[in-house]
Amino acid sequence: ASFVREMTFRSLDGHNLTLAFRQISELRKRERQKELLQQEEATLVKQEKLIRTKNERVPRLADLTMRPVFAGRKTQGNLEAHSNGLR
Repeated sequence: ASFVREMTFRSLDGHNLTLAFRQISELRKRERQKELLQQEEATLVKQEKLIRTKNERVPRLADLTMRPVFAGRKTQGNLEAHSNGLR
């Protein structure tokens, strides 16, 4: 890994410096998010395939809301209980 300790920019137009600062900030934010995602994925455990129950009636809870909210909005769904997990 390479690290940049200091960078100096010069410009006659202040807009160019603002644009460069914004682009560098966005790049740093994207890289930080990528590192966090890799750390989260490293702790994930591979799950075995879901074995559905043999009964024709699966225990089910309807109209559940997930927390914390993923995808930026509230969504409702169903939760089904199977022999080795939930779906």
